[in-house]
Amino acid sequence: MFFNPADIKKPLCHIKPHAHNCLIYKTPEEWRAAVIPFLSMGLFQGEKCLYITDDPSTAGQVRQYLLEEKVDVAAAERSGQLDFFIRESLNDPAAGIINLLINETKKAIAEGYPLLRVTGEMIIPKSRLGFENLLEQEARLNRDFFSEYPCVALCQYNRNKFAPEIIIEALKTHPFLVKGSRVHRNSYYVPPEEYLDPKRKDNEVDNLLESLEQGNNKQREITERKLVEEALRESEKKYRVLYEQANDAIFLIKKGIIIDCNPKALNVFGCRRDEIIGKNPFDYAPSTQPCGTKSRIKAIGKIKAVLRGKQQFFEFQHCRQDGATFMTEVSLSKFRINNERMLQAIIRDITARKHAEEALQESEKRYRQIVETAYEGIWVIDAAGKTTFANKRMAEMLGYTVEEMVGQPLSAFMYEEYRSIDSITDTSSMQKIKKVFYRQYDYQYRRKDGTELHVIMSVSPLFNNDESYAGALGMVTDITERKLAEVELKKSNTALATANEELIAINEELLSIEEELKQQFEKLQASERALASANQRLQDIIEFLPDATFVIDNDKKVIAWNRAIEKMTGAPKEEMLGNGDSAYAVSFYGKPRPILIDFAIKTHNGNTAVQYDSFKKEGHFVHGSAFVQRMYGGKGAYLWGIAAPLFDREGNLAGAIESIRDITEQRQLENRLKYLGMHDSLTGLHNRAYFEEEMRRLEDGRNISAGIIVCDVDGLKLVNDTLGHDTGDLLLIAAAGIIKDSFRESDMVARIGGDEFAVLLPNNEIKIMESACKRIQEGVIRHNAVKPELPLSISAGFAARNDGSISMSDLFREADNKMYRVKLHRNQSARSAIVQTLMKALEARDFITEEHAERIQGLVSGLAAAIDLSERSITDLRLLAQFHDIGKIGIPDSILLKPGSLTSEEFIEMQQHCEIGHRIAILSPDLFPIADWILKHHEWWNGHGYPLGLKGEEIPLECRILAIADAFDAMTSDRPYRKAMPHGEALAELKKCAGIQFDPYLVGKFIQLHNNNQ
Repeated sequence: MFFNPADIKKPLCHIKPHAHNCLIYKTPEEWRAAVIPFLSMGLFQGEKCLYITDDPSTAGQVRQYLLEEKVDVAAAERSGQLDFFIRESLNDPAAGIINLLINETKKAIAEGYPLLRVTGEMIIPKSRLGFENLLEQEARLNRDFFSEYPCVALCQYNRNKFAPEIIIEALKTHPFLVKGSRVHRNSYYVPPEEYLDPKRKDNEVDNLLESLEQGNNKQREITERKLVEEALRESEKKYRVLYEQANDAIFLIKKGIIIDCNPKALNVFGCRRDEIIGKNPFDYAPSTQPCGTKSRIKAIGKIKAVLRGKQQFFEFQHCRQDGATFMTEVSLSKFRINNERMLQAIIRDITARKHAEEALQESEKRYRQIVETAYEGIWVIDAAGKTTFANKRMAEMLGYTVEEMVGQPLSAFMYEEYRSIDSITDTSSMQKIKKVFYRQYDYQYRRKDGTELHVIMSVSPLFNNDESYAGALGMVTDITERKLAEVELKKSNTALATANEELIAINEELLSIEEELKQQFEKLQASERALASANQRLQDIIEFLPDATFVIDNDKKVIAWNRAIEKMTGAPKEEMLGNGDSAYAVSFYGKPRPILIDFAIKTHNGNTAVQYDSFKKEGHFVHGSAFVQRMYGGKGAYLWGIAAPLFDREGNLAGAIESIRDITEQRQLENRLKYLGMHDSLTGLHNRAYFEEEMRRLEDGRNISAGIIVCDVDGLKLVNDTLGHDTGDLLLIAAAGIIKDSFRESDMVARIGGDEFAVLLPNNEIKIMESACKRIQEGVIRHNAVKPELPLSISAGFAARNDGSISMSDLFREADNKMYRVKLHRNQSARSAIVQTLMKALEARDFITEEHAERIQGLVSGLAAAIDLSERSITDLRLLAQFHDIGKIGIPDSILLKPGSLTSEEFIEMQQHCEIGHRIAILSPDLFPIADWILKHHEWWNGHGYPLGLKGEEIPLECRILAIADAFDAMTSDRPYRKAMPHGEALAELKKCAGIQFDPYLVGKFIQLHNNNQ
């Protein structure tokens, strides 16, 4: 059997004090899967851990496995939290083990640990009598030790070393069994008073004989049932083949947890089976759907509809294992197996289809925009010749609206003589040009006002999938003006021909003179046109350049000044054109001075470094950058420019051109990126990269003596989990300020991790570093005095060197280890302080009052005593009564104090307070024993409670007691939205809800207790 150690950790978290557990294993993997998490969870929860063995080499193996679990074994052993005991030192193992456990438990409690966590390998006795003594010892431990002392034990039985009959007896002496990935309540457990009874064997024989007689009567029923089961297995086999080979992802969901899926589901979600089984389906969905709806709210709505008997089909966005989102089509339905309600989700990946739909829509939008904005008129007709589409340009040409054209035959807009010309609505004609693709026509349309419209019309036929004619597409170009011009030209030509005949004689006489003058004039005119055209093109190019650009002639007078430079300098073109005396420089600097254009034409040979931050000359080009303070009303700007000389055709200098660009944002971005590369964005301190660079600089430099202080904010994870990361960030900012204010300007303070800070102190001594650490703690005290609502705690450690024999990395490691040891001692008190602060915050919100807590404590104590619970259990119940609603610190006031009914979304958020309270309690040593009860105190007897949907005796007894007391106090106390209910009505309501919300037995006891007190 394969065991995953990660699977067993969660059950081991919930093992309670006074629990006597038994581990029965065959392989080293089974042993490690239970023992190592058992110890590591105890160390993590701040418990004293003891390992008992006969072989010293086993201790080394346990240490190695704990190191692989990231446990600091050396620190745990130095502090005494982890210890190994060799059993050979016991004179009488049977009696000595009880005394050993009693002494070690008392010692652990005296040292401040909440309990003792112990495990060990059970030794093989040398005789049958030794076996009996071993098992009697286990029974006496149940009777004399575990009922009185806060200890959790895991006894190890290797099936390869013990006979089966001994394993069976061992099962009878342990109330709990660790097997596979679960902790089981052992149904074969025999209480110690029965096990130690001398007549136990006779009683077992009687029970076996009675069971044999009952078994014969059931044998016939079993045979019939097997036939039915065989048929069911065959049916299940056929269903399994369809299930495994399905092309859609299929999930089976029970109580909000995925219990099975087919191979296609693993492929679609990109995960392994062990990564998805046991997870909540919401783990594979983003927080919000593309439509803006919360994923949880949308899914819950669909689930509720399914539970009402309506199968659901809908689209939903999911997440793969790597976090990538994709769209799916979901079919959700319900069914029952062994009378247990389950959900089946069939999920199909429709990402490709969605992309294709989006691409098609975008393509259609793009082509529609092209058609609507085209200069040509465009129309489409169907096979009957009726217009099905006309663009706006086509309608404007004819003087109609698009709506007037659609539905009309195209011939309605033509003159009669054109309707018979190879009609474009004729199917046979279109079939003829099918292979030609299109045909062009010279057509004449009739406008709505009766005027003529001459056009060139290109027509392409349209065909259906079966190649039958479906219609045609036409593109129309208006040539009316050209046609009119042709008519006028024809008239003019006739008149000119007449006049030309009259002037032929005169023209012949002047022909020679005219020809000579014409040739000279044409040459001059062509030259002027070419020059004017070239000059205009150059002016247009310069004018519309995006960069500020100006041109000077050989006399350094401005001959071009474009729009961009007008906007940059505020100097209008009219004032600048024709100006000399370095007027272009005055526009930027307020006075004449050399700029790039002067260096380009070599009229200045001064020191460029004085004028520019950077300067470079490449051939004829020069470019550079500088900060100009006078720009933009004195705000200043970084400008970059490039300049080059201009030459005429003969290669003579004709002037120069310069383009200038504002690079202020680029420079600011570069400076910002440089700052972010060295600083932490939250606190403003230097970041880890800068800190490590400074360490390397000190390592390579001349500073031999140096010191490092490492600080860590205690309890930050608890603050983030309960009050949110925004509050955690405020705590980090406060810590950063206190640490920075405790050091000199020359000391380098950096944030090097989520909750970790470090300080580099060159040329320092131990006394100075001790004083600095003291200043940090004094700063923390001052901060907590001013802001007691969120206490701050900082653990610090330091290390120093006086020579180069210790590397800076080793020095940092030493300081970090010292800080960690300090943190081990402070962490629990810091968490307890935060929990107390959370309770005060709840009281300040006027939700939990001292009288309310006292009343509930009195009610639960009375009911617990009435059913004969121990004093220890009553003490834990009183603690639960005080802290059961601590998770409501994470619920907004708008929901918590709302006078009316909550919406479905608000109720879902209110339900989160159980899980928030559970996380707070787990992290607090004081509340850890009641953490599981805080999680489950809103479960209902009929299974309709939250968050786990437990029912009946699956709900802890303590939670069932608290539910009755809390409900009674709520009904009989005033609330902002109603008055208190009389006690008699409240008791009647409890009785009405017995078997639904409350344990009916406990309700009867509560009512009896109340009536007796009356």
